[in-house]
Amino acid sequence: GPGVDRSGDQFKHSSFFGTAKYGGVLAFAGDDHANKSSTIPHETGPQFASWQIPVITPATVEDVMRLGLLGIQMSRYSGLFVCMKIITNVADAYQTANVNLDAWKPITPEKEFDVSARWPEDEDAENRIYNIKLPAVQEFLKHNNFNEVTHNAPNKKLGIIAVGKSYVDVLTALQRYNIVPEEHGISILKIGCAFPLEQDKIQKFCFEHSRPAQILVVEEKTPFVENQLYKLMYGYSKMPPIHGKDLLTP
Repeated sequence: GPGVDRSGDQFKHSSFFGTAKYGGVLAFAGDDHANKSSTIPHETGPQFASWQIPVITPATVEDVMRLGLLGIQMSRYSGLFVCMKIITNVADAYQTANVNLDAWKPITPEKEFDVSARWPEDEDAENRIYNIKLPAVQEFLKHNNFNEVTHNAPNKKLGIIAVGKSYVDVLTALQRYNIVPEEHGISILKIGCAFPLEQDKIQKFCFEHSRPAQILVVEEKTPFVENQLYKLMYGYSKMPPIHGKDLLTP
């Protein structure tokens, strides 16, 4: 939002410079989608993505703690800043959570590269972001449970990709109409990292829901994940029909 706009230069330059060898940066961004206490309604995910900063999207208070621990370690491992997007509904929520630090402990893959901050920065800085740091994020995502298939239907008809708090909204809507997802051929993939998308897990989920099944992306505001998904799946013969914001068009 406006706060991220005004501090964007610091985020962009600091993440470009990188994190310390034993450090890590988790930046919390408050998203006021309904303009409850801001000058304008807004979302920050696309802005952070334009700076190549990974975007974590917690669905619950427990997610804030669990994914926050993973986010700090992902920042240390990849050398990039990491953003955690907190929307109003999550910020105003309260929850009793079972804290299990042993189960939440990050799994850090082996690495043979140096992405730590250095001074003076050299001409390879941008190259490291695209060819080392972002691939490092993908490797970290593979080993840690940011994104999870929470409902896996045996007879697949619809795959729902629910991003952050929208995951809770999807479950609430299904419960309201007494729909048991698996009994109706509905699988659900909960997204805890909206940028970059975890390529292997998400492609596998989509391939499992190829025609005649379909994919539905549920997310707040703009089609942030939906647009990434089109690019990720483009060109594959088993690409399923993907729906999202198009269903809102009159």
